[in-house]
Amino acid sequence: MNENKSEEKRNFIFDFLIFLLVLSIYTSDLIAQNDTCRKEIRIGKIEISGNKKTKERIILRELTFRTGEVLCLKNLEKDVEQSKINLLKTPLFNFVTFEIDTRDSLIFDVLIKVEERWYLWPVFRIGYADPNLNAWLKTKDFSRLSLGVGIEKYNVRGANEHVILQGVWGYERLISLSYSDVYIDKKRQNALSFYVKNFNQRSVEYAVEENQLQNIKLIDRYAFTSFGWSIGLRMRKKIEFSHNIFLSWEKSAIADTVLKLNPDFFNGGFTVSEIFGLEYFIRWDKRDSRSYPLSGFYLSSNIKKLGFGFIKNSHIDYLTTQFKYSKHTPLVAGFYLANNIEIKKSFGRHQSFYMQDAFGYTTALRGFEYYIIKGYDFALMNTSLKYELISEQIIKLDFIPLKKFNKIHYALYLDFYFDTGYAYQKNQNLKRANNFNNTILYSGGMGLNFVTYYDLLIRLEYSINKIGEYGFFIHFETPF
Repeated sequence: MNENKSEEKRNFIFDFLIFLLVLSIYTSDLIAQNDTCRKEIRIGKIEISGNKKTKERIILRELTFRTGEVLCLKNLEKDVEQSKINLLKTPLFNFVTFEIDTRDSLIFDVLIKVEERWYLWPVFRIGYADPNLNAWLKTKDFSRLSLGVGIEKYNVRGANEHVILQGVWGYERLISLSYSDVYIDKKRQNALSFYVKNFNQRSVEYAVEENQLQNIKLIDRYAFTSFGWSIGLRMRKKIEFSHNIFLSWEKSAIADTVLKLNPDFFNGGFTVSEIFGLEYFIRWDKRDSRSYPLSGFYLSSNIKKLGFGFIKNSHIDYLTTQFKYSKHTPLVAGFYLANNIEIKKSFGRHQSFYMQDAFGYTTALRGFEYYIIKGYDFALMNTSLKYELISEQIIKLDFIPLKKFNKIHYALYLDFYFDTGYAYQKNQNLKRANNFNNTILYSGGMGLNFVTYYDLLIRLEYSINKIGEYGFFIHFETPF
């Protein structure tokens, strides 16, 4: 009886959060504006300069207007600003400027100057087996590091295609190839992506005890092996909105020693598992920046089916849905407010240890970086209040000879934040004492965020969590 009441309470919490998510979208972002246009103008020529590598059609695809299009004069500035944002959100340019040349009172020519980035990068990756950099810094165990080398190429063929080929040796061994954003139509609305990997580890995490990953290392053989591929189709008729379909397959195996330590690693006491996955994903991105947004909103939602009966070794069979909504609002006098809601709900058979996730990997619950909190379902809310200490500055470093690197922009923000989250673990094994499951977690703190070119972000944060632990943490990506 108590278990049923607990289940009903949990379902109510998740349903209520979904209701708040939908309500916030429809009340703040989907209100149509019906203003009257008093003067119309026509877009004349669109001239582009600075694109030595990038094809002109790639740039034109990101504009909100076309040659010959009739616009409302009072909306022209907004259309130009949005087009600039769209171009800067691609990984192609460091700087973009627009100029409007008035041919007469009704025809406006648009001049666009872009400054391209450096597109070919060697990959030198120092990876760590721990869930995140801060967890590794706590132990500084160099045996858990891996060295990766490879090559990464942006803007392949001048068409904004992206290729990564890399090999990793050390704690983990990985060979992978990805090729994304390969458009298959002239309007550049439909793009394919491909990914293939071969992954081996002599050491593997087999359980979570006291909210810490438990690890076993084998000397004479691999503890975990995996081979897989995925193919995706992105349909992007509108610039800011896309539909995505992904098809994936992965075959993984563990050593008998790992199975003895955790018979539920794959479900049902098996050492081999094949996972066939099908995912539908939508994304609506109206933010002003990919790397550090200050205004706009981001909405994503997906439904993913993992496991199908026609595969022989498929011991995983369940459905997941996930929602994310973040809102970034400029306030007054250099202050910015950011809010984020993220919810994941699972349906179907018992989830294996291998497939569970929640907090501690990529999902941000600041102040709990040292812990892993796995779960069937989770809910997360983040709030940040930012203050602009140094507004965006542009400087030229004459001692750097390469033009793609000697002109930089930077800004500095003070960030006050509060996070709260809940990770639900069904049939929790109390012997493992994972007391962060099935309870509300919260944390807060303050930090400095340094933003600069090539999407580089450095976050230096001081956090305190629910149990009174505090510490200094470093991150290189936006929390939401």
